Amino acid sequence: YQAIDVPDHALVFCDPPYRNTKFAYDAELTDDDHRQLFRWCSEMASKDNVSVIQTTASDGAFFENLCADNSAVRTEYYGSYFSNGPVKFRGKDLVMVWNSLAHQR
Repeated sequence: YQAIDVPDHALVFCDPPYRNTKFAYDAELTDDDHRQLFRWCSEMASKDNVSVIQTTASDGAFFENLCADNSAVRTEYYGSYFSNGPVKFRGKDLVMVWNSLAHQR
């Protein structure tokens, strides 16, 4: 993501691998990787962009502690997947939004 040339006034949406979910992805983001992504999103917002990260809300305060300069919205959703038949689940995500207004305070 850091190599992407993001133009000003863009919407940057990130849906990184959840913490501690190496089994579900080809790669795992460490806590330091998540911190770097958060800093990058904040930097993108300072260029009149809107940056959004969507991640799981089940990580306690890890993400909230990283994003004091943005708004965080918890969302709940219902889904299903198939594993020897349909399995329904209820999940919670955390959506964090950075924008240039946060940098003008």
